[in-house]
Amino acid sequence: MQNQQVTAYPSIDKPWVKHYVNNKLEEVNASDSLYNNFKKITDRKQSELAFVDYNSGLKISYLELYNQIEAFANALSSIGITNKNKIGILSFNCVVEPIVLLAANKIGATVVFINPDGNPMDMAANIEYVDLLVLESVFLELEPIINKNKLSVIVYGQCTNMSSTRCIHYEEFIKKEISQIESHKPDKDTAALVIFSSGSTGIPKPIVHTNFTVNNAINKMLRSDFPINENNYLIKVIPSHIGLGVITTMLVGLLSGVPYIQLKGLPEPVTGLPKETFDLILNYKKWITNNDLDKNKGLILLAAPYFAKYLLSRADELKDMSMINGILLGGAKMHKEELEQMDSVFGEKGLKVPVCNGYGQNEMAGAVALNTVHNNVNGSAGYPVHGVDVKIVDRYTNEELPYNTIGKIIEQSDSKFLCYMGMPERTDATRVILADGSEWYDTTDLGYMDEDGFLFITGRTTRVIIKADHKISLDVIEEKIKSLESIKEVAVVPSKTEGEIIAFVIVDKMIRSERIIELLESNRILSPFEIPDKIEIVESLPRMNNGKLDYQRVIVLANEMCN
Repeated sequence: MQNQQVTAYPSIDKPWVKHYVNNKLEEVNASDSLYNNFKKITDRKQSELAFVDYNSGLKISYLELYNQIEAFANALSSIGITNKNKIGILSFNCVVEPIVLLAANKIGATVVFINPDGNPMDMAANIEYVDLLVLESVFLELEPIINKNKLSVIVYGQCTNMSSTRCIHYEEFIKKEISQIESHKPDKDTAALVIFSSGSTGIPKPIVHTNFTVNNAINKMLRSDFPINENNYLIKVIPSHIGLGVITTMLVGLLSGVPYIQLKGLPEPVTGLPKETFDLILNYKKWITNNDLDKNKGLILLAAPYFAKYLLSRADELKDMSMINGILLGGAKMHKEELEQMDSVFGEKGLKVPVCNGYGQNEMAGAVALNTVHNNVNGSAGYPVHGVDVKIVDRYTNEELPYNTIGKIIEQSDSKFLCYMGMPERTDATRVILADGSEWYDTTDLGYMDEDGFLFITGRTTRVIIKADHKISLDVIEEKIKSLESIKEVAVVPSKTEGEIIAFVIVDKMIRSERIIELLESNRILSPFEIPDKIEIVESLPRMNNGKLDYQRVIVLANEMCN
């Protein structure tokens, strides 16, 4: 029976519950370890495909993966790694990642996915947390940092230069002989893995998750009205230092029995994604045949919105998208018009399902709300997933707000992170304690919920500056500038001069920056306080590996302009 609205408040009525479906997928045991959940599915699927590397065509069965995990776990134990240690991984969508993660998890050690998108200083700071580093060979240029920290390093991949005596090649390391070790029994509050916040508007923060929180995040996806099943391959596009990469794709696949396609390689400057991604979609049927894979399986694409926009820009080259049975975009807000255009253009190419936009945080190990195949509202962030509660509150008083009223979004979830590693004050700052004593997570996002349970994101509390004693939202200014017909994309950031703002815009036809300001003023799209002090027309904007705008680098550009 569908829920009926009985109050004015979403968190009481929970109107989103009526969208839930009974999914028959077997779920993982939230109280067990990731390793033990993987072992259980391996017992049933030994000869079946776990994942395939797109670049090399290497196919790994569950039993082959299990054997490599066992060998790596034994080797780790032989050098004294225990549940008290942290193992760092510095790679970009590398086939060794699930081996390291699940082997370490068997022992009880914590895996830290070092952000490969960071600058050397950030990487050096994060490497200081770990006791052992597994390094993809393309990152050997960081050897001075490694030597400074006197770390033992396991190098994976082809390499011609390993000058440090503390470096050992992966193939040599797993040959170490030792008797089998017992699986570590996890504690609910013991760290299992560390991923990173995007850092688009600040310093990336190391986010600590437990077996319990990760397992619950996996179950959220398995319970969703999204076609994650054995009739499809997942595409592993997002790098593993981000929850959408390691949890929502890799672990969801491995622990549910849904094979994934590993797209290996560093990202292209234009797309911010591995170069093979577009090629896979363009040549899917040929690639499947050449690699002797199941021609009847479709594709599930979980990616950043920017990649979908890139697909749209090259739609003329795409002849057939009928094999895609699901597209879920996360990490940034999508506009209704953009999604409608994608549905129309991709539909002409054979796509039979809507392009779905989701919403979540790495702190919640992935999805908080999802648009799904049968319940999709373009322009919304979707409805809350299983195990999540959402409130919209006044940003200053924390009093709950009624339907269709913009306020701060706060959340409760059984996949909520443990802490920011080494940042207790930052961790405390995420907590909101309401008058009834309940504790919530502060998303710092602004939005509202409609009567049907769909969440709409309108901006962020952290992107607000004071100008002439007026509080103005940089997100709101971006949205208003985007309403102009000639504007494709906008990034608005504060200037070095207090109270001034600069807008960087990408346009789709010739237009002067002065003309943009004239249109904004004459049509009263922006108030006098919101008008940017300078508008700079650019061909592209800096992005991170997950496709999000890199606001920190945009601010650097703004500061350079002011020098």
